[in-house]
Amino acid sequence: MTNSRAKGAAAEREVVRILKPILGEMHRNWQMQAAVGGADLYGPGIEGWAVEIKRQKAYSASWWTQTAVQADRSGMKPVLIYRLDRGRWRALMSLHDLRPDLKDFSQVEMNLESWANLVRLERDATVES
Repeated sequence: MTNSRAKGAAAEREVVRILKPILGEMHRNWQMQAAVGGADLYGPGIEGWAVEIKRQKAYSASWWTQTAVQADRSGMKPVLIYRLDRGRWRALMSLHDLRPDLKDFSQVEMNLESWANLVRLERDATVES
C-alpha cells in the first residue's frame, strides 16, 4: 500500500519540476499545509494563485470545492492541478479567471503546460503595463 502523504509530496515535487522552467521560482508549501491546510505551492512564479495538487486513482468533485475555498480564504485565484494514475497532469480553473468580462464561473480544464503558459502570459502582460 502506498503512503498517501509520500505520494502527495512526490506529486508536488513533480509539478514544481514541470512548472519552474515556465514560471520561475516556486516552492512546496509544506509548513503551511501542516499548520492550516493552505495552498500546496507558493512563490513569485505563481503569485496570486492558490495551487492545490492531487495525485489519485480517481477524480473527486470535492477537490475543486477544497481548492476554491482555500483560494477564497487567501484572496487568490484557484487552480487544481491533478493527475490520475497513468494519466497526464491537468489543470482546472475558473473561466472567470481567464475572462472576467464573461461573468461565467464554470471550470475549464487544460493540460498543465497550457495553464502555466497562460499564467506566464498574464504575468508578462501585467509587468509590461
